[in-house]
Formats: sequence, structure tokens, C-alpha cells
Amino acid sequence: MTATQMSPGLKAWAARALELGLGWFSGGNLTPFILFNDASGQGHLIDLQNVSGVVGPELVEVGRAIIRDFEPGQFYALGWDGFLTTAGIRQDAVFAEVGAAGEVLAYVFAQRYKQAGSGELARVDLPLVAAVTANLWARQKGRRRARRVGAASRRTGRRPTSRR
Repeated sequence: MTATQMSPGLKAWAARALELGLGWFSGGNLTPFILFNDASGQGHLIDLQNVSGVVGPELVEVGRAIIRDFEPGQFYALGWDGFLTTAGIRQDAVFAEVGAAGEVLAYVFAQRYKQAGSGELARVDLPLVAAVTANLWARQKGRRRARRVGAASRRTGRRPTSRR
């Protein structure tokens, strides 16, 4: 499936994640987030933070690891704030890496923005597909068994509450 052959459901999921990101980052929160639907269709939102409070690219990698660790649902999105450089021009952008269960590819969307007078983020042009990448839920050789969201640990009998 190429970017032009992307399913309408995945395109809608990307639009939802970018919209969430614009609101998320306009409030001054710069931490990446994970948005996904589990197999039952229930939505989940995870705010990625570390103990030191430092926001860096390692949190995006942590987000990818968390997504890989859970049983595939319907869709996932990993959102972060960054910069997109096109034609030598660097612009602020919300990024959303989105994928769907059963697909091999995932897509990194970018929505360029500028600061509006009210502190809100205003879109600049339409979102674009900045990259095509491997789906985080695609089967990988030697991959450990995925956990279901909310599944109790066999050792402790407790449900996971946070992955920070």
C-alpha cells in the first residue's frame, strides 16, 4: 500500500492524531503522546514523560517501544512536536507516525504550523506524508509475545498503569 493507496480509516486516524497534536502542543505541553485503539475499539492516550522532565528524541523511541510491546489493535499514532525542513525552509510541525493492524507500512504525517496571536497553533498548508516506515505492529522475527492493553501480569496479577 503506497501513501496514495492508504485506507480512508488510516487517513482519518492520521487527521485525528494531528488535530490532537495541535491542541496538545498549543497548550505548552511538549511531551510526545501515543493514541491507539485496541482490538475492541476502545481508545487509549498515553502521555510520554520521563522522571527528569526533559523532552528529547529518546521519548519518541520509548513511544515506539511501547507500541511494539502491546497486542495490535486497530490503529496507532505516535505524536511529537518538531521541525520539518522542505526546500531549505525549516518550519514547526506536528508529526504523527500512524499505522494499522495487519499492514506492513506505516506513515509519518507532518502538519506545519505557526503560532497564532492567542497562543494557539495555526495550520500552515495541508498535512503531508513526510516518510513511509515499517509498521510497528508488523510481525518481526524473534519478537517477544505482545501484551494486551490492560492485561494482568502473570507474575504479580496487577494491571499495568504506566510505562514511564
